Amino acid sequence: MAKTNVQIEIDRPAGPYYAGDTVRATITLENEKELTVRGASAYLVMAEEYKYRHRSTKGYTYTHTRTDEIVHDSTNLEREGTIPAGLHSYSADLRLPAEVIPPYPGEITNNHWIVKAKFDCPKAFDPEAELEVPVIVPPPGLKTQADEHGQERSEEVDLRLWLPRLEWVEGEELEGAVLVRPQASFSVTEIRVELLRTEYVPASSGNTRTQSQGKVTLASKVDFTPGEDGEYAFSLPIPKEGKPMRTTEHSTTTWTIKATLARKLRQDTEIMVDVEVYNGPTRH
Repeated sequence: MAKTNVQIEIDRPAGPYYAGDTVRATITLENEKELTVRGASAYLVMAEEYKYRHRSTKGYTYTHTRTDEIVHDSTNLEREGTIPAGLHSYSADLRLPAEVIPPYPGEITNNHWIVKAKFDCPKAFDPEAELEVPVIVPPPGLKTQADEHGQERSEEVDLRLWLPRLEWVEGEELEGAVLVRPQASFSVTEIRVELLRTEYVPASSGNTRTQSQGKVTLASKVDFTPGEDGEYAFSLPIPKEGKPMRTTEHSTTTWTIKATLARKLRQDTEIMVDVEVYNGPTRH
């Protein structure tokens, strides 16, 4: 069988590409024999795979995996006809949308941007190739004010989180403070904070995966009395794994700080505050 090979190169193989950028691709076709085609095209695609649970009428729960591909830009490489044997090179300029979703290699959901090239052959398999595009979505700079968040107020305590901002980038140290304002006398066995990342697929019976991204104990065995407020500073590294917050048509990923006052023989007091985590800084 005659060999046919398709390869793709992009102008910035290590990236980064940002919303609205043009991905300049070079597609190379090497065919040993003349190739008859109905046409050939290059595409910029956002591909997403997601897993959801479905409960049958008999009560069994199954996990299904679906793949969704959305073409955001395309260009023709060849019209209908024949391509002589040899080495052929094509150029394709493909533009990322103004609102771009960051890549995400998750557990129950993942998505990425790819350049695809496909030669449509009526009498043989379709030679094709694809290449991933490294995309960065930086923080927009809209939530950069220091403030208190996530109030939990009871007869015993007013619990809050102080954060210098809500926008963060993977690899940064997420800093803040747990604010404890006692309304009555009480004791805790531990004060801790935890950083959580949650993937959620809502389809059918849904699917959720929450993973701890770091936990730190700020104090142990503390007695509180009214009028003696406590402030407990913390710092948690945000793992640099290319797993930022994002929302697609089929799934979401969120990041949350959970602060806990652990109680002995009583229900813990806790607050949870969502933060925005991005996969890279703004363009330099």
